[in-house]
Amino acid sequence: MRGGNGPVRRQSLVGLALPALQGACGWPGSDQVAAAVRCVARPQAPPPLAAPLPAVWRTHSMPGVGYSIELPDNWDGVALGTDNQEARLAAAAQRSPALGDTLRNLVGEGSLITYGHPAYLAISTEGGRLDVGLALGARYAISCAGAPLVDARSSADNPGQIRQTHFPAGDARVLTYEDRSQVDRVSEPYTNWLFALGAPGGQDLLLLFSSYRPAAQAAWPVVWAAMTSLRRAPPADVNGLDPQPACLFPDPAARELSAASRSPCAVPLGRRLAESDCGPAPADPDRTMDATIVPRGGGDGTPASGGTLSSGCVFGMPAASAVWLGAGPQGADLVAYVDLRFPPTGRPIASIDMRQHGGQALSATITLGGALALTEYGVGGVPATSLSETVVAPESRVHRLVLSAVGSTLRAWLDGAETVAPVHTHVVQPGTAGIYLTTEDRGSNIFTVLAAAVYAAG
Repeated sequence: MRGGNGPVRRQSLVGLALPALQGACGWPGSDQVAAAVRCVARPQAPPPLAAPLPAVWRTHSMPGVGYSIELPDNWDGVALGTDNQEARLAAAAQRSPALGDTLRNLVGEGSLITYGHPAYLAISTEGGRLDVGLALGARYAISCAGAPLVDARSSADNPGQIRQTHFPAGDARVLTYEDRSQVDRVSEPYTNWLFALGAPGGQDLLLLFSSYRPAAQAAWPVVWAAMTSLRRAPPADVNGLDPQPACLFPDPAARELSAASRSPCAVPLGRRLAESDCGPAPADPDRTMDATIVPRGGGDGTPASGGTLSSGCVFGMPAASAVWLGAGPQGADLVAYVDLRFPPTGRPIASIDMRQHGGQALSATITLGGALALTEYGVGGVPATSLSETVVAPESRVHRLVLSAVGSTLRAWLDGAETVAPVHTHVVQPGTAGIYLTTEDRGSNIFTVLAAAVYAAG
């Protein structure tokens, strides 16, 4: 499968991670020594530089290893070795149609962890992959922390690197290495991160993340955030279906993922109803939001034209117009978000609008200066009722606006801060939802949208 940032890794051309380590550092019970490795002091693996993280993460239960992990919403996965494998694959295909066939094929090919007990496999629409399993002696095998690894999968010019670090789930050895994999008869380059942690029962928990090499820099903050979310999980029904509950993090840094003491999800989500194709490749291409240029004075819209960058969509907006990312009719109890960068000039505004059936509408609008207003519109768009207004100091160049409308209760967040206490609206009937971008001075401008989506409230 090819996602927005490359193909999902298949079996490696040069062997798998753990057998390669046996020849490098030795394995319990083997007489091999670290002939190709010079053990030095154990440096700490540094966390990645701060970067906006995906807004929506889902909890993946891994009953075979007794842990759970959070992965972005454009990932899906299945537990391996269960009696209801087919039902789990069918559930994944329903959640994430773009991943269903590829996930089924990869499960058939087998895990990249061939030593020990493979337990979980997940993939993303961007070509990412995660293999999880249990093995004896894995931490011993990568005990030469800080050593350049020179073996069949590395070279002196491009060595692997072994480090150690600490996550809430425990201390971990981290091996970073690069290799190549055959995908559609083409040799593709990959960057891999193998984490080994002590697990109950004397075994080691292995998590192997793989990323298409050109996308590795962008993938690393997501990998790190996923590892900080790893937790021991209560005993689960191995043959049950993993519900993968979803949570929206209003904070672009998603600090709650690494919190030592987890609070209940602030914005629980139900089904994914629509998503833009500006961010990661959509998990459900049939539910992509339409981008339209609409005249401010009324009239028919035209498809929005503009460039698509690796970091989002760039929309050129003519004067006296607006960009509308529409999700269509979606119901009454909704949660929507948008990640965007404002243009540096003009008087740009961005809003989430929903429940527009019959002319009534709700709007959460932000400006370049950080002002946020919740507004209720009557039939025909007038009169406007201001429900609340506030100013939030922006934390970054990437802004995340979230609007939740459940029953008559409205909640809004800007850059991680809930702006006001929940307020109540008279607009409660089902309707459409979408993202509206324009300028107060009606001038032309350019907006960058990194991601946007609409969900049923959880």
